[in-house]
Formats: sequence, C-alpha cells, structure tokens
Amino acid sequence: MTKWSYVQADDGSELLNSVLTNDSTSQCRIYFDYLPTGTIARITPNPDLGDLQYVWIRLSNSHTFSDSAQVGAYDLQSVILHELGHAYGVAHCHNDVNIVACGVGSCPYNVMSPVLSSNSQQRVLKNYDKDSYRSIYA
Repeated sequence: MTKWSYVQADDGSELLNSVLTNDSTSQCRIYFDYLPTGTIARITPNPDLGDLQYVWIRLSNSHTFSDSAQVGAYDLQSVILHELGHAYGVAHCHNDVNIVACGVGSCPYNVMSPVLSSNSQQRVLKNYDKDSYRSIYA
C-alpha cells in the first residue's frame, strides 16, 4: 500500500492516504483460496462498486509463491502490489478506459501488466501505473 500511497499529483500533493490496520475487526485480508485454473490472484470487491471498505486478496492455493524471483514461483510482493492496484481502480495495460497509454514496449514491465511470469519481480511502479492512478485521484 505504501508504494501506491507515495504516488503524488503533478503538483507534488498527496493523492490518497491508505492505511493498513491490524485491528482484529479489519476487513482487509490476504489469504490462499481455490481459484480457477490459470488464475494467480483476485481482489474483492470490484472497486467499480463504490467506496472501498474492505480488501480481500485471494491467492491461488495451486500456485507457489516466494519472496524473491524463485524459479517456478510467483513473487508475492509483485502479486499483492498488482492486486492492490486493482483495489484502487487501476486497470491492466491495454484495458484502461482512460487516456493513459501504457506503451506497448513497456507493458510487460508495468506492475499492472495483465501477465506476470513466475521467476520475475514487478515491484516498481512504472509510468503507466502511476499515471493511471493519478488519472483516478488527481
């Protein structure tokens, strides 16, 4: 959440201040669950439904996750950063209905790329990621 919170408006002002709480009543959850074949992770709820009151990130229990670019595993931080992008309303590259261009050559390197390969990390917000976020909250 911190990486998304550090994205600022063009004038340097704060766009959104997100806070993760460890309050036992918190509705923010990250857990492993059964997901359809080929799906690595999902975010609930769909941010298009209105105010984001809770976030559930469901990670596929049929995939392997790691804290590094381990062969045959998905980088956990990359996956969670991507899913939090969806929670904030940021679309995949090439699926953005806004005017933000992802750049065909850079799309595979954006956090919000629709495809994440195992044995790779996408932990740095690129121009598309930040510009898409700004287009929503600026």
